[in-house]
Amino acid sequence: MDCELDLAEGGPITCPTLALWSAMGPLAAWYDPLEIWRAWCTDVRGRPVAAGHFLPEEAPDEVTLELVRFLSGTPHAAAGASPTL
Repeated sequence: MDCELDLAEGGPITCPTLALWSAMGPLAAWYDPLEIWRAWCTDVRGRPVAAGHFLPEEAPDEVTLELVRFLSGTPHAAAGASPTL
């Protein structure tokens, strides 16, 4: 209900949005995370990260790489790519 009201009253999120999720586990098999976020955001990008539940703790280099690329406007790395800054 709140989500529907948010979209009706304020529209979608229009700023660039980064979505990262775990590559481990069934999430990506159950859903297309980017497709879900596209219902809420006009400019969303992201990819799975080789980590479990807490991405920054389990894959700090990969998360940092994606944040630096996102904030600098550089395209994100392909899933499974080696993190290099």
